[in-house]
Amino acid sequence: MQTRLFKGDNSGLDFITPIKKVKRCQNKCIFCFIDQMPKGLRKSLYFKDDDYRLSFLHGNYITLNNLLDKDIEEIIRFKISPLYVSLHSLIPEIRRALFGVKDDPGLAFFRKLASKIDMHIQIVLCTGLNDGQSLIKTLKELTKMPKIKSIGIVPVGLSKHRQGLKDIRPWTKELAAKLINSINYPKTYLADEFFLLAEKPLPLASYYDNYPQAENGIGIARQFLDGVNSKKLRNKLSEYIIVTGQLASPIISSCLNTKVVSIKNHFLGTSITVAGLVAGRDIANQLKKESGIMLLPDIMLNEDNLFIDDWSLGKLRKSLPNLEIIVVPSKGELFVDTTISGFSGQAKCR
Repeated sequence: MQTRLFKGDNSGLDFITPIKKVKRCQNKCIFCFIDQMPKGLRKSLYFKDDDYRLSFLHGNYITLNNLLDKDIEEIIRFKISPLYVSLHSLIPEIRRALFGVKDDPGLAFFRKLASKIDMHIQIVLCTGLNDGQSLIKTLKELTKMPKIKSIGIVPVGLSKHRQGLKDIRPWTKELAAKLINSINYPKTYLADEFFLLAEKPLPLASYYDNYPQAENGIGIARQFLDGVNSKKLRNKLSEYIIVTGQLASPIISSCLNTKVVSIKNHFLGTSITVAGLVAGRDIANQLKKESGIMLLPDIMLNEDNLFIDDWSLGKLRKSLPNLEIIVVPSKGELFVDTTISGFSGQAKCR
């Protein structure tokens, strides 16, 4: 039996038993966000997987460093494709520094798979480490490989909980602008954060092709803008409050005639600006004086309706009794279809 599975699709297959003995990641990546989480949260937030089965089934990014020869043979034999690979660089010494390992079998495994298995690549870009000419060298080689379907470049995330970890310089407006000007390679996509940080216009939809890295957060800002612009908005927006991270706030404000509250992330650190890592307690503390109807992006919650800090949606509602909280889709057209249909006027996004 063969089935083609697109990322985000339901395969239609039910497994009699869940995957057992998920491969744990043994890397010591200097940028690993799990190592930057505060203590005392739910156990699942500290689990590091590096399992090709989860990569194929759920789009989890894997390094390949924790696989065995027999795993690679199985991937090739059964054509387990596509896989999502956290590659970061093709330069051995840079990879060892980034992964915090002496042995780097993942690079050899990658090259073995590169001519046989479709792969989507992630590069977590760390200033002064895998950027600059080393990045250019990596991209030139990757873009010549037909089986590499997309390359997503995302900025390293740095929380305030980095005690004992290697110092990494954060991305700045100037560095982001320089990066944008230097990257122009096929099937290569820069994260939305770079454009927003550099205060440059977001690329048009054509830049993202068919959005192969959308589940990695790349291009979702453009999808939101185009989704909102494609619909006529009716009724009034002023009665709603939309909460989001600091990164997306300017985008939403440019689209919708409503109050947008940009949440500062005190839980993980104010340098963390994405909506998906906003803590429930930060929302509660920063909206105490608000009343009315609040629209909450679903990206802030997991499948159990928990925020990153273990606050539940129910707890947030109890802490903000003057607000009616409605969870809404984060994606542009879905957001419009489920929450904006019926609003008056038409918002035009920049």
